[in-house]
Amino acid sequence: MACSAAANPQLSGSLRLIGSSCHDGDSLPQGAYFSTQQEFISSDRARQSRSHQMHSSKTKRTATCSCRSVELVLAGEPRSVYACSCLECQRCTGTAFSYRAIYAGSALVGQKGETRSWRRTGSSGQWLEQTFCTTCGSVVFMRAEGLKDALSVSVGCLEDPEFPPPIMLHWPHRKHKWLCLEGVPEAAAV
Repeated sequence: MACSAAANPQLSGSLRLIGSSCHDGDSLPQGAYFSTQQEFISSDRARQSRSHQMHSSKTKRTATCSCRSVELVLAGEPRSVYACSCLECQRCTGTAFSYRAIYAGSALVGQKGETRSWRRTGSSGQWLEQTFCTTCGSVVFMRAEGLKDALSVSVGCLEDPEFPPPIMLHWPHRKHKWLCLEGVPEAAAV
């Protein structure tokens, strides 16, 4: 279900932008209102262009856990950024969805701190492995059998409010009814 006034009464009358994917810190106030969808699209394209310019020059990012004992240093840009509403991601994050960035395995140029991992079998029959800090329990990244030579980093661990928004919501039929990621397409049901 796409975000709309019918799906979300808060959007009635005007398009209300909610959350970090709609707030660039420079020109748009949090919860800004636009009278037409075209105004939103034009504003969002400008924001994405500024974000891309900023991140193009940024060659390294550091992901840390809550207690800062675990640190990953990642070089380059992610292959993809996604959100997922599957029940396992909800359990793993303790919230309504995960927000992650897929990096090539070779992008991991540094790692410190003690981690542990646990592995489970997904609905596809392939394994997924969550890696977390042994002190605070923050899930910093995951690997999956289906993601060859890649790791999926928890975007919140990157502490970057300008990080690109997800390009896809996976498992949308499992999302909480209130969840509306404006402008993020939903993957087809599996």
